[in-house]
Amino acid sequence: MLRSSGMPIPAIRRYTELACGGDTTAADRLALLREHRALALVRIAALHRCLDLVNHKVAVYEDYLGDPAAGPA
Repeated sequence: MLRSSGMPIPAIRRYTELACGGDTTAADRLALLREHRALALVRIAALHRCLDLVNHKVAVYEDYLGDPAAGPA
């Protein structure tokens, strides 16, 4: 699950080491997960900026070509 969330392998290893430490490492695991969440939010924001740019370019071409459903002019 952590790998599919984009967590780097070193961070997963650290999480696993902490998990093996039992309940006494719960706060450290939480901190690691919060850091990962913050990084994921940064990546999401960057992807939203990319999507905004692509949407703008699509709109420019749609305006230029007229009705996109009609095909090439």
